[in-house]
This record gives sequence, C-alpha cells and structure tokens, in this order.
Amino acid sequence: MRVRFTNFLIVVIILLLLPSCGRAPTTTEGVTVVDEARSGEAIYKKYCTNCHQGGLVGSPVFGKKKDWEDRLLKGREALIENVRAGMPPGMPKMGSCTNCSDEELENAVDHMLAALEEEETEEQTE
Repeated sequence: MRVRFTNFLIVVIILLLLPSCGRAPTTTEGVTVVDEARSGEAIYKKYCTNCHQGGLVGSPVFGKKKDWEDRLLKGREALIENVRAGMPPGMPKMGSCTNCSDEELENAVDHMLAALEEEETEEQTE
C-alpha cells in the first residue's frame, strides 16, 4: 500500500513539473523583441467583414461613403472610440477583437477610411 502511494506521488510530481520542461524563450542581449501590429486589412477581414460587408444590424457598409457620412462628421478619433466602446445595437466592444491592441484597432479604422477615399477617387475618374 505504501509503495502504491509513493508511486502515485512521484507521478503527480512529475506531471506538475512537466510544463516547466519546455524550451526557455530565446533572448538576444540588449534587444527587445516586440510583436508587430496586424494590418488594418487583416483585422478587418477577421473581425469586421461579417457585419460591414453587408450592413448587418445597420452597420455602415465597407467602402460605401453614403453609409459613413454621419460618422465621418465626428472624425477619426470618435470612430476609434466607438470601436473600443462598442455601438448599440450591434457593434460589440473592440469590434469583438478582444486581443487587438489600440494600434490594431486604429489600423482597422484607417483601412475602412481608406476604402472610402478609394471610392471617392473612382467616382471622380468616371
């Protein structure tokens, strides 16, 4: 009986120690490695397309300036704050990208604004 308990205890200790056996992160002396922010297009495609491609729940359609007119009057910073805080009835906080940095949210807004500028340029050339 004592041998079984001892064996059980050894197995438990080994299992608890296994996660610490992973390879240590590599570091370069004097260099800080920072993950690059994802592009606005990447964030848009992953988190924003479902609603903004078709205007779901009243969301402004990507690239359709008429849908964005009222929001554009408030300015870029207001748009970014709306993404962070969410907008009733359908826009969740952070646009549902809970792991997005502020920079990535700004990139996504800028990507959507750039599409409006492209639409305007296309209309002028026609």
